[in-house]
Amino acid sequence: MSSFIGYVTQILIIRYLAKSDYGAFAYALSMVAVLQAAVQLGLDRGLSRYVPIFDENKDTGSMLGAMTFVGALTAALGVLVVVGFWMGRSFISGTLIEDPAAVAMLAILIVLVPVDALDNLMVTVLAAFRKTGAIFLRRHVVAPLLKLIAVVLLIQTSSTVEFLAVGYTLAGVLGLLIFGSVLFRYLAGRRQEHPRQGMKFPIRDLATFSLPLLSTDLVFMAINASDAALLEWFGSVSDVAALRAVQPTAKLTQLVLTSFGILYIPFVARLYARGNHADVSRRYWQTANWIMILTLPVLVMCLLFNQEFTTRLLGEDYADSAILLGVLAGGYYINAMFGFNGMTLNVYRKIGFLVGINGIALATNIGLNIILIPLYGPLGAAVGTAGTFLVHNLAKQYGLARKTEVTLAGSDTWRVYAIVAVVSAIAVYAGYGLSLSFSVRVVLFVVLSLSAVAASRNILNVEDTFPGLGRLPLIKYLVK
Repeated sequence: MSSFIGYVTQILIIRYLAKSDYGAFAYALSMVAVLQAAVQLGLDRGLSRYVPIFDENKDTGSMLGAMTFVGALTAALGVLVVVGFWMGRSFISGTLIEDPAAVAMLAILIVLVPVDALDNLMVTVLAAFRKTGAIFLRRHVVAPLLKLIAVVLLIQTSSTVEFLAVGYTLAGVLGLLIFGSVLFRYLAGRRQEHPRQGMKFPIRDLATFSLPLLSTDLVFMAINASDAALLEWFGSVSDVAALRAVQPTAKLTQLVLTSFGILYIPFVARLYARGNHADVSRRYWQTANWIMILTLPVLVMCLLFNQEFTTRLLGEDYADSAILLGVLAGGYYINAMFGFNGMTLNVYRKIGFLVGINGIALATNIGLNIILIPLYGPLGAAVGTAGTFLVHNLAKQYGLARKTEVTLAGSDTWRVYAIVAVVSAIAVYAGYGLSLSFSVRVVLFVVLSLSAVAASRNILNVEDTFPGLGRLPLIKYLVK
C-alpha cells in the first residue's frame, strides 16, 4: 500500500512538473539524503545493535542513555547543517552547484536533514522493540499520505515546484511530531515496567561500533547522489530528471529488502548475543532466498514493460529512459538478491573490513561515474550504479565467508540463483529484443513469476516461515 501511494505520488510529480523543474527537485532530494546519512554518523546502526542487547540484559539505564545521546547529537548536527547551508548559500550557488533552481530547492528541502534523520532513529528504536504496528503507521501510512496530499494540493492550485518543496518539508515535520509522540509514550511505559536505573551513556561502545560504519551509509548515499551531482555538473538537471524519473520504478526491487531489513538486525543481534551462530547462518540464507524470489516478479515487470513505465506513464520526454529502467532495476536487484550481508557483518563487528570494502565501493562508484557520465550521460550513471552494487556485494559475501560463522551458500540457494538467472534472461530478451504485444507480455509476466515461485516453494520452506500463507486461497496451491 505504501509503495503504491508513493509510486503514484512520484508519477504525479513527474507528469505535472517540467523536466528541468523535476530535475532540480530530484537533485535537491538526493543531496538531502547524503547529508542525512552524514549527520547520523552511523549511530542508527549502533542503536539497532545495542538497544536489543541492552533490553535483553535488562540494562534499562544504558538503553535509555544510548537513545538520548544519539537523538540529541543527531538533532544538533542536523540543525548545524541547515544553518550552515543558509549562511553559505551565496558561495554554494555557482561554485558547488551550477543550477540556480537546484540551489533554491535545496534551500527549502535542507530542513528535512535533521527531520528525516530523527525519524529514521525512531524507526530503528521501535524496530528493536518489535513495534511493527507503529512503524507501519508512520512509514507506510502517514508518510506517503502526507506527501500525496502535498502533491494533490500542488496540482489543484497550479502552484510551482517551490510549493511542492515546502509541502514535502511540512509533511516531514508533521510526521516527525506524530511519530515522536508515539515513541515517547511507549518509552515512558517501558521505564515503568523495569526497576529504576540511573541513565548511563555508552558513548564509547556506540562510537567504536557506529562511526566506522558511517562509511556504509555514505556509500549508499553516494550511489544515490553522486550520479545526480555529476550529471548536473557534466550535463544539466534534465539529465538528472531522465535518470531520477525511472528510479522510483527501479527501486520497487528494494521493497522486500527494506521491509525485511527493519527487523533483521534486532532479530539477528539477539541470536548473536545468545551465541547461536548456526541459526544466524540459517536465517541469513533463508531470508536471502525469500528476498530473491519475492523481488523477482518486480524485476521481470520492469524489464518486460519498460516502455509502459517510461513513454506511456511518464510522457514522451522520458522515452529514452526505457533502457535506464532496465539497468537500474538490475542493479538494485543485485543489491537485494544477496540479502543482508552488510547487516550481518555489522552484528559480528567486522568493522575494519566493512570500512575497507566501503571505501572500495565508494571509489568504484565515483570512478565509474566520472568515466561513464561524460561519455554516455544518464546511461553511464545507471551502469555505474549497477556496477558498484555488484562490486560491493561480492566483497561483502567474501567477508561473510571468511570472517564470520555464516556458512557458504548451500545447494538450495544455488538453485534459487539458477531460477533467477533463467527468468531474468528471458525477461531481458523479451523486453528489449522482441516486439511483443502488451497482452503477450502480460501472459509472459504471469508465467515467469508463477513458475519462479512454484519452482522454489520447497526451498523457501513457506509453512515454517509464514504459516498463514498456506491457508490463503490460490496461494496455498503455489506454496504447498
